[in-house]
Amino acid sequence: MTEHFYQVCCAKGHKNRTKKNTSKIHYPEFADEFQKIALKNIRVKTITNVGTFGDLSMEEVETGSERVKKICDALRRDTLEPAKRQAEEIVLQAKKEAEGLLEEAKRDIEALRKEAREEIERQKNVFHSSLYQSCKQALETLKQSIEEKFLNHELMHLLQQPLQIPEVLAQLVQAVIQAVEKEGTQADLSVYIPAAIPARAVNERLGKALLDRLKEKSVLLSPIGGGIALKLHEQHITIDISDVALKELVAGYIRKDFRELFFGNG
Repeated sequence: MTEHFYQVCCAKGHKNRTKKNTSKIHYPEFADEFQKIALKNIRVKTITNVGTFGDLSMEEVETGSERVKKICDALRRDTLEPAKRQAEEIVLQAKKEAEGLLEEAKRDIEALRKEAREEIERQKNVFHSSLYQSCKQALETLKQSIEEKFLNHELMHLLQQPLQIPEVLAQLVQAVIQAVEKEGTQADLSVYIPAAIPARAVNERLGKALLDRLKEKSVLLSPIGGGIALKLHEQHITIDISDVALKELVAGYIRKDFRELFFGNG
């Protein structure tokens, strides 16, 4: 700057010379004066023209603008653009991570749905199995109830009625005594008949020979509903030909036919 103002002062004092030539010519007699003027001009411009271009040339102004532009370009190149690229990379990475999380969430949801469907299907199968077993048990209970009311009750009625006839009871007593004697047993015997039947009515049909084989010389009354029961005292054996015993014996053979008739093959 000092050299510049020195040239300016030389140009003012010697208008017929150029700045280029002036800077190369020395005037010893004016050196002190030029220096004073230059220093004065520097102080004045510093005080009055701070922050302005003053007497700077266009080339110097343009050079300053270029420097500012270069600084801006450097800032943009070294700072803004890398920051922008880094931001774009961060955004891209965030998008990838978000997509990954979304896919993982979808897989988790699908897995939960599949597990829920399987659990529902399992519960459904358990419910159907339980319902089937319950229905099967209920049907079997109903069949047993029908069997009890129709087969057992009707069979008991069919057996009990003839097993209360004195002639039938006498025939049963005679057949059992003969079977026992055929086996060579001579033990004391006792015969029991339903209490609803008079003992005298059966004794009359047995005859004296059969009554003599009885320990009491007569049939005895008992709570059975029909039929007879013969007791061998020495062997402690009772032959049960009552209506209940005969019903169980007969029912075992006809229950299958009865079920097929009423319920079918199922």
